[in-house]
Amino acid sequence: AKEDPRRTTRLAIGLKNFREKVSATGVKMNSPLLWKRGWRRPTRTILNTIWLVLISIPAILGALHNLIPFLLVRGITSFFRQPGKMTISLTRLGIGIPIFAAWYFLIWQWMRGYFLPWVAWTWALTMPFAGVLAQNYFWRAKGNLRVWKEHIRLFFNPKKIAELRDQHTHLCVELSKL
Repeated sequence: AKEDPRRTTRLAIGLKNFREKVSATGVKMNSPLLWKRGWRRPTRTILNTIWLVLISIPAILGALHNLIPFLLVRGITSFFRQPGKMTISLTRLGIGIPIFAAWYFLIWQWMRGYFLPWVAWTWALTMPFAGVLAQNYFWRAKGNLRVWKEHIRLFFNPKKIAELRDQHTHLCVELSKL
């Protein structure tokens, strides 16, 4: 880059133009449409969608079950704001463990009185995992929905996607030469 400032400037302008073209099509720069080609891209998208459909019920149940203690912990910890992500995490953990434990105990007590004991135990043991699953599920579903919208948007314009991919490949080659 130090040897040829004109080449670096041309490459920077090319990257800027590429970003503008990608943005104008409604596709994000990290979209699989730009860097995955062939049958693997739609296969990956379809498999992700099938997986999201299969785990949707446990994820939604986990989100609903853990919503009240989650909001309670977030509300309480907002009063103890300290700088630094580690301090915030430790505060949430210190306040969250007893609140979640009490919540799970209350739900287990209620379910034990209403359902058979094995149902209450099964629910109490699976809901922590369903809650963790729910945290990841909604981010993945949002990303998968974005990819589907990009696919649909560019499905009827194969020349545009080919042009963007060619320009992407060219820029990658030029960047690797620096």
